[in-house]
Amino acid sequence: GNRMINNIVGKEKLKKLLYFHNPWWIDHKVPDSLKLTYQRPVLKKLLEYFKLDRAILIKGPRRTGKTTLLYQIIDKLITKRKIPAQNIIYLSCDDPELKLLSKPSSDSRINLSDILDVYEQLRKKTMKELKPNEKIYLFLDEVHFWEGWQFEIKKYFDKKYPLKFILSGSSASLIKRGSESLMGRTIEELILPFSFYEFLSCQLKDRRLDKIILNLQKDFTPSNLLKGVTDLFSDMDSISPINRLIPYQNKIKILFAEYLNRGGFPHLLEVENPILWQRLLREDVIEKVIYRDLVDLYEIKKPQILEKFFLYLAGHSSDIMNITNIANSLCLSREYTLKYLNYLIESFLVFGIKKYSLSVEKQIRSNQKIHLIDSGLITVFGEGNNDNRVDGQKVESLVGRCFLKDNVFYWREKEEVDFVLNVNSLLPIEVKYRNTILPRGLKGIIKFMGKYGVREGIVVSKDLLQKREQDDKILWLIPAWLLLLIIN
Repeated sequence: GNRMINNIVGKEKLKKLLYFHNPWWIDHKVPDSLKLTYQRPVLKKLLEYFKLDRAILIKGPRRTGKTTLLYQIIDKLITKRKIPAQNIIYLSCDDPELKLLSKPSSDSRINLSDILDVYEQLRKKTMKELKPNEKIYLFLDEVHFWEGWQFEIKKYFDKKYPLKFILSGSSASLIKRGSESLMGRTIEELILPFSFYEFLSCQLKDRRLDKIILNLQKDFTPSNLLKGVTDLFSDMDSISPINRLIPYQNKIKILFAEYLNRGGFPHLLEVENPILWQRLLREDVIEKVIYRDLVDLYEIKKPQILEKFFLYLAGHSSDIMNITNIANSLCLSREYTLKYLNYLIESFLVFGIKKYSLSVEKQIRSNQKIHLIDSGLITVFGEGNNDNRVDGQKVESLVGRCFLKDNVFYWREKEEVDFVLNVNSLLPIEVKYRNTILPRGLKGIIKFMGKYGVREGIVVSKDLLQKREQDDKILWLIPAWLLLLIIN
C-alpha cells in the first residue's frame, strides 16, 4: 500500500506541475513572454514535420532557444491549426520537482501512464473518447533528464495511441541512445546558436533585406555550393541579388564584426552590457553545462578537469588535436581524455572534423580538428582578444558549422586545407580572413587540387570577391560575411 500512498502524493504534485507548465489550458493562448517575437526559419520546417507519423526530436546545445521553439509551435497549433489548447501538454523534464518524481530509485516513481492518467482526470475525458482524427500533443522538454524516456514513448507509439510526441534535448549521446530504440519512429532537427543571417534578421528586422537574402539562399546549399558561388560571379549585372545587397553592405559588415564578437546565443542578444553578457555566457556554459548537466548525466567525478579541457579547446579552436599532448597537460590518461572530449562534443559545445583520406581506416585513426560551436564562446573563453588570428579562427569554426550535417573533412600533408566538402564531388574550402592574399598563401589548396584532380576551390576572404586563376586552377574568393549570410 506504500507505493499506492506515495503515488497519490505524486499525482497531486503532478496536477500542480501540469497546471503550472500549461498556462494555455486556462487562457487558450501562449503568453507573449514565452513565445517571443522573432521566429527562426526552422519553425516552418518543424511544423511541416507534423504531417509525418513520427516523434519530432529537437536537439542542440543548451540555451539555443529550443524551449522558445516549442512554445512557438504550441502557439501555431492553437492559433493557426485550431487545435484545442487542452489537447496540448508541455512538461520540462529538467524541472526539479519532476526530476524527483521520475527518479528510478523513488518508491513513487511516476511514468508516462501516470502523467496521462492525471491529465485525463483533469480533463474529465479519456483518450478513448477523442474524436477519430483528434490527437494529444505531448511536448517533453530536455527529455534526456528522464531516464528510460525512449521505452515509455515506444510503448505508446507501438500501440498506435492518438499521441504526437515532440521532444527536445541537449545531450547528443543520450538522445542518440534513445532514438536508437525508437528506430524509424523519429525525425530529428539540430538547433544551433543563431546563424549570421538569423542574427542580422533579428537585429535589423528589415523585411526587404530578408527577402533579398532568402532569395540568394535558395542557391546555396552545401550540395550545390560551388554552383552558387560561380553563379554569383556570372550574374553581376545590375539587378542581380548580390547587387541588391550593396546599399546594406556597411550595415551588414558592422553587424558581422559584432556577430564574430558576441556569437549567436539568442537569450544574450538583448544584453547590451559586455561584462554582463560575458558573465551570463560563462555561467551558462561552465556552471550549467559542465558542472551540472554533464556531472548529472555521466556522473563525472572531476568536473574541474572537464572545465580545464574546455578552456584549452577554446584557446585552440580550429586546431588539430594531439590527444597525447593534451592528456599529458591535463594529467589524464589517453582513454579519459578521449572520453572527456566526447562529453564536450555530446553537449554540442564543440564539434570535431576528421582528416580527409582515401583510406577509411586512416580517416578514423586521424586526430580530429576541433571547433567551438559559437564565436561568442571563443571571445569569452579563448585566449587572445580581437586580433586577426582569433577572428580567423572564429570564421573558420563558423564555416565548419555550416557543414555539420554533411560529409566534411580537413586535409593535411605538410600543407593544409581547412575544409574538404565531399558531397557530390570534392570541394576544397580555405579560410584566409584577410584582404591581402598572396599566391604563396594558397599553396595548400593548390596542392590538394593537384593531387586529387580538382579544378575549382573556394577561398573565404575578409572582403575580396574575385575569381583567381593559379596553376590552371580556378579559385573563387568570397567574403566571409557574404558566405555566412547566404549559405544555409
